[in-house]
Amino acid sequence: MSEVSLPPLNPPDTETKFSPQSLARLRRLTAKEMRETLCDRRTILTLVLMPLLLYPLMAVGFRTYILTNYADDLPVEYRIGFESREEHDWFWRYADLSRYTSESQNAPEAESSQKSSDSDNNAGQNRVRLLPQLFDNLEEEVGKHTIHLGVRLPGIATAFRQDGNLELDCEFILDVNSSTSFEAYKFLQTRLTEANARYLELRLNSLGIPQRATPVQSQKVMVGTKRDTQAVSLLSVVPLVLLLMTITGAVYPAIDLTAGERERGTLEILIAAPVPRLSLLLAKYFAVLSVAVLTATVNLLTMSLTLYTVGLGEVLLGQTGFSWLLMVQVFLLMLLFATFFSAVLLTITSFARSFKEAQAYLVPLMLISLVPGVISILPGVVLEGPMTITPLLNIVLLGRDVLLREANLLTSIVVVTSTMLYAIAAIMTAARIFGAEGVLYNENAGWSDLFYRPIRSVTAASAGSAMMCLVIIFPAYYFTTGLVGHLASLSIGQRLAVAGVATGLIFGLIPLGSAIWNRVSLAPGFQLRLTTPLAFLGGIFFGLSLWTLEHEAVVVFMDLQWATISPEKLAQAMEMVKQWRDLPVVVIVLTMAIIPGIFEELFFRGYLLNSLLRRYGPLPSILASATLFGFFHLVTSDSLAVERLFPSTTLGLVLGWVCWRTGSVLPSMLLHATHNALLVTLAYYQEQLSDHHWLVEEQDHLPLTWILYSIAGIVVASLLVRFSTPSNAGQPSASVELAQ
Repeated sequence: MSEVSLPPLNPPDTETKFSPQSLARLRRLTAKEMRETLCDRRTILTLVLMPLLLYPLMAVGFRTYILTNYADDLPVEYRIGFESREEHDWFWRYADLSRYTSESQNAPEAESSQKSSDSDNNAGQNRVRLLPQLFDNLEEEVGKHTIHLGVRLPGIATAFRQDGNLELDCEFILDVNSSTSFEAYKFLQTRLTEANARYLELRLNSLGIPQRATPVQSQKVMVGTKRDTQAVSLLSVVPLVLLLMTITGAVYPAIDLTAGERERGTLEILIAAPVPRLSLLLAKYFAVLSVAVLTATVNLLTMSLTLYTVGLGEVLLGQTGFSWLLMVQVFLLMLLFATFFSAVLLTITSFARSFKEAQAYLVPLMLISLVPGVISILPGVVLEGPMTITPLLNIVLLGRDVLLREANLLTSIVVVTSTMLYAIAAIMTAARIFGAEGVLYNENAGWSDLFYRPIRSVTAASAGSAMMCLVIIFPAYYFTTGLVGHLASLSIGQRLAVAGVATGLIFGLIPLGSAIWNRVSLAPGFQLRLTTPLAFLGGIFFGLSLWTLEHEAVVVFMDLQWATISPEKLAQAMEMVKQWRDLPVVVIVLTMAIIPGIFEELFFRGYLLNSLLRRYGPLPSILASATLFGFFHLVTSDSLAVERLFPSTTLGLVLGWVCWRTGSVLPSMLLHATHNALLVTLAYYQEQLSDHHWLVEEQDHLPLTWILYSIAGIVVASLLVRFSTPSNAGQPSASVELAQ
């Protein structure tokens, strides 16, 4: 049998490294894919015509819905609360509200009085009924929705001064999330304005008596935490529609650039070209992403213009309507979603051999995408807990909170971080499918390609496998720490034990399972190699010296008022430290220092850094792993600690350099454990050290001599690590591997 000449496999890894030439090539490939995609009439139809037709129809539907709910011929009852009979009687007489009570609604004098009012208020007067009630606590009753509006008149006993003038303040207590409460407020505010005008006219007729222009001044007091169901439902529809339109815009380019090219036979020719396969995938990904972002931009502008034109912007979003800042925030959310979903679409369509087959694959995906969107519209759904890391649902809920101007910074960062990690995982999965031999030889790719195991063992995991581990570890660790914090029934010792075991399982078993599945040799894959004693000594010196500089960085953040940990959180932390002292110090060091130091290093410097070093070189790999390490410690279970970002990232840089320089993760483990042990020990013995004046307050700068000693220790540690290894630093062969 004659041999068949096969197209070349992936070019060497060195050709996939980032360089000016590779970036220029990627830019040219992306431009080519973009030109071919934008020239197709189906893309133009989705991009331009659908938004022009969809949003006017949606606006008509919204307007019809709102007008139906506020039709003039339907009676409206407002329950108004007062704290005393005197306040009710005076306000009712002054504002002339007796015609709006249910007893006098049909009285002839009420009808004649209504005809004398302004024309734009006639319709409202014909349908409004006021139901006054007395309560002791108006804020509480408004919050419980017992009444729609509370009216308080402080100082009514002395409202009339000795000179005959009337000066009185009126407080309206509203539910901040109830449209009915706002409607009742607007109605009474209008009646009060009319009464003030009448009173002022009478007073001005009396010459020589100075009169305040507004005798009774009013102000709003907003109460309540529950959102109005109707308003939330409408605002949930807006981001959901925008995201669905973004999906629609990205579907066709994703199908055409993968399954479409396979069906036409052009994908084989493209892959056979002397271009790294990862560059081809990234070019297609950026093309799909560009079309998705362009679709999102057109949809956002069209929706904003439509809402402004038909006058629904203020109805849905308040008096400010669609501001430029609000549009930028919504656009950034759509960009984040497009980054994630474009990779998901490429992953799914890479399985298909034809356009129709890809469409069949995407139908279930579209149906699944509707589920979290529908959930977000349900009343009572709040962006917290598991909702923050649920794909699509977290974006829709965050979009709703942004439109309501209620977005929380910590929640937003969790949503953005989790979505970006999902996007990275989707891109890595698409690269795995795109690199399968079924794509190369126009065979049918299957789900087994996702779980393909290498035939031979390797000494380092792929960057995609390591990043996939990070995608799994982040939500697992986030929820575990949050769960441990809420186990109030357990003692402090039991909670520390649970947290330590969870840390070991999450950072140990997940990368271990990934290494076994991908046939990564455990010792070289996790950089478990023996090294010289000087390297371990250098790790100890680093661990004992870095804390002073980190302390100074935190103090600077506090001085600049950049710290985000609230005083309440600090008080809780200090209370937890006091509870530590009921336990032996060895328990604290073991659970808070040794276990995190070993297992976090096993993943971040052992598994992750090693996978990056094989492809991207020392400097970008150390920077990337340190940045991920810093952001991992930025978000805690229930708060955001910006002041931890710089110290954690700096520590990650030192840990990465030590691991690369020695070719072993063991000195980094010792460094990390020593660093953590010193900090928790200082906290444990804080009272004793303070009694001997050996410690300063947390918000104060350390003595200069301490900082100089620390700098000297860092220099000594650097020299020890530097001279502990030969000139070919970072090479695994320079160390003796441990037995697996």
